[in-house]
Amino acid sequence: MNGTGLAWNKLHAALAILVLGASAGLMQAAQSKGWLQIIKKPLPVRKPLEDFNRSRLEPFTLISSERFPPEMEEDLGTREYLNWLLKEPTTPPYRGRQINLAVTYYTGVVDQVPHVAEECMTQGAFTLVSDEVVYFELPSLDGRIPIRRQTYFPPRDMSQLIFVYYTISVNGDFHATRTPARRRMADWSDTHLYYSKVEISVRGSSNADQKNIDERAIELLDRVLSELVETHWPLRGWEKGGPPPVNAASSGGPRTGLRTAKDPV
Repeated sequence: MNGTGLAWNKLHAALAILVLGASAGLMQAAQSKGWLQIIKKPLPVRKPLEDFNRSRLEPFTLISSERFPPEMEEDLGTREYLNWLLKEPTTPPYRGRQINLAVTYYTGVVDQVPHVAEECMTQGAFTLVSDEVVYFELPSLDGRIPIRRQTYFPPRDMSQLIFVYYTISVNGDFHATRTPARRRMADWSDTHLYYSKVEISVRGSSNADQKNIDERAIELLDRVLSELVETHWPLRGWEKGGPPPVNAASSGGPRTGLRTAKDPV
């Protein structure tokens, strides 16, 4: 290698070291000043999910609730969850169907990958039939939120369909897919983080009325999410700096500040 090439190599190496050093210095300064929070601090629920007010779900009624054994809770990654079986009324527009409601809540965890139906269902030998992101208008939240809507054939049975609807709340913002949810988790300005997935599923015939099932899904999601926002999830703004002192926290009502992102499938 001639002298000119050697000089260029040394210059490149020096520049690389300089850039790395400056980047490390900026990262350290940003973290010390609170501008950048790589590992977010936890935001516990305001009220345990198992204390969810069941009357808020009426006219849907609770048939059963399930708590998992410790080894399953370890796989789930949280002990803050609901796994309920509900039933709708038998009078029109209801049709007496049973509906599964699953809510999971995560905070202070390293693994920031929400469990999603398309992985769990297919691993259970269900066949994915349709998969799309839809936007449902929820009156209690004064806006539309993105919902992942899917249908599955049960194992070895094409006469039935499982209709699945879920959304993921990350610090109060709703997403229907994991990629934008992860981007929201990485918001440099947030010091605290939680995320929560709300999922309902219902079994129907392969020629079931999709519109009727969508309407019941909207109604139930509206009831569930309104209670979670008002009573259980941290208030909007707590992701930046954490909860205020107890006296200050009790002085104001819920703040939803509904924001959504365009979530591609």
